[in-house]
Amino acid sequence: MSIPQYKHVSRSEYTPRSLSKTDLHRILASSEKDPKMGDLHDVAVIVSNTGLRAGELRDLRWKDVDLPKRCIFVGQAKSRGRMVPFGSRTLRIFESRLEEQPGTEFVLGCSPKKTMSRVTRQLRGLAGKLGVDRISFGVLRNTCANRLLRSGASVHSLATILGWKSPFPMMKSLISGHARYALAALDQARIEERE
Repeated sequence: MSIPQYKHVSRSEYTPRSLSKTDLHRILASSEKDPKMGDLHDVAVIVSNTGLRAGELRDLRWKDVDLPKRCIFVGQAKSRGRMVPFGSRTLRIFESRLEEQPGTEFVLGCSPKKTMSRVTRQLRGLAGKLGVDRISFGVLRNTCANRLLRSGASVHSLATILGWKSPFPMMKSLISGHARYALAALDQARIEERE
């Protein structure tokens, strides 16, 4: 009987990563230029700005999107799920999709599963074309988390928006020790400014 060999995986190989601002802009610009990548562009904008999980976006229905209040309701019911705010760029994407696909139940159209599969393939292809290491829905979600942190959002806001029970375990893997120190220094400076 042969015993399978397991490869040792270092922590850096499974730590969630996010896209740099430059890489995100390159992905959005490339996908915006190509009409065949319209869904990819829309998904990348939505996930990198709201932090929705792939399954949450796939299952997102128009009845769960409140355009005037700029809020997405994620979960079983509006009363029990979480509310995810969104800004003007995501609003434009939602309005455009609603105009292009009137009468559809799902934000991603009549077949959201097929749309997500196609976008996954396109992400892989675009990553190779742009020389970006790896792009996935998880990377786009982590990109949202890092953008929120760098904009000064509290870890509790981050946990609420992303649907984490506790922000602290994920925080350690999202940003390096140096970046955590820099954020703590900014928070400390804010405290002193207020006194």
